[in-house]
Amino acid sequence: MPTLSADTERLLTEFAGKPDVTTDQVDNLRKAIANSPALATQVDSAIAAGHLQRFELLPADSSVGGEYDGGAKTISLPASSLSTPAGDRHDAAELTFVLGHELQHGFNDAATERAYKQFDSDIADIAARDSTHDYTQAIGTLLAANRRDEASANIEGWNALVGMVKTANPDATLEDVYNASTRAEEFVRVQPGPPMTYAAHPDLTLNADLSMTATAANIEGMGKHYYDEGVSSRLGPNGNSDYQNYYATDAIGRACKEEAKNPAPDGISRMSVNMAQLGLQESLLEQNGLSLGKGTPPRQPYFDTSTSPSTLHYFDHTEGTYAHVPITAQAQPHPCRPKRRLRRWRVATTVPCTIRSAARWQSWMPPTAAASTPPVND
Repeated sequence: MPTLSADTERLLTEFAGKPDVTTDQVDNLRKAIANSPALATQVDSAIAAGHLQRFELLPADSSVGGEYDGGAKTISLPASSLSTPAGDRHDAAELTFVLGHELQHGFNDAATERAYKQFDSDIADIAARDSTHDYTQAIGTLLAANRRDEASANIEGWNALVGMVKTANPDATLEDVYNASTRAEEFVRVQPGPPMTYAAHPDLTLNADLSMTATAANIEGMGKHYYDEGVSSRLGPNGNSDYQNYYATDAIGRACKEEAKNPAPDGISRMSVNMAQLGLQESLLEQNGLSLGKGTPPRQPYFDTSTSPSTLHYFDHTEGTYAHVPITAQAQPHPCRPKRRLRRWRVATTVPCTIRSAARWQSWMPPTAAASTPPVND
């Protein structure tokens, strides 16, 4: 087995000394890093840059495949992914991919932090306006940053996997990489035979050694095959959310909080979001656990501008229940548009709205996702 750097061995030694960590788990983690040159280099670079300071075990009830904590500079992994099953062999490919993915979240952390700071500034400006408070563009810009982060992280997961496969077989083909992990389906398409052929998706470009460079085109293609189509639809507490709605749960919560700081004098909510344009569903947002804060009314009114006329809806507090609260609201005109013979629906003044927050980036296990950045489930 290749020799690891002194810094990596130091982190492994510290991990081995933690409660409930077994020798088998440490050995499997060491092998995963050592058997992929790309991953070993990534670990060394992350340590040198200060992005990685320790490994941890995830709680036993966690349903994710890995988690990066940007505040603690920690990668946490489930015991199941590190342990060798009785009578079976350890899934090194899955662990290798997840490590590569989570490490890249560390390298992306500064850019993601900037995106959230800009978002917070933008929504504060929007909430202070006298006219309608349309959060659509600000939310869309933030979600685009989330999408780029996830896509580039997934590319590095692929590179780690390719490194593992080619270490075992220097002449490995794309078929070999495809057969090594179900994760490869997000990168490779198979054409039925005979003979069966394997090729990268048309919007992805591989290098001669089968690795992938995080170009703008590859990030966009990976956004489609991973963020939009891959693990998407299996995220969140109920395992039914896509990435867009998972990330938007936090964004909507932040916007609600700004609304609470700037209540409408006439009591009519000025908050509006074009839900269809953003690809959002109120039901999924609430099933992801939308928090309106403690000791506040459990409802935030808003106008969905994707309908004509705009439609009154409510974001309901669902943290802890993770269940959609269906409310049928009569279609109402937008607060800043003519009444058109429809009487405006007067709603309660907006209430504080917050969402769970932590600088953590998570990878969801297939097939089943600084205080300024939300949890990310990959």
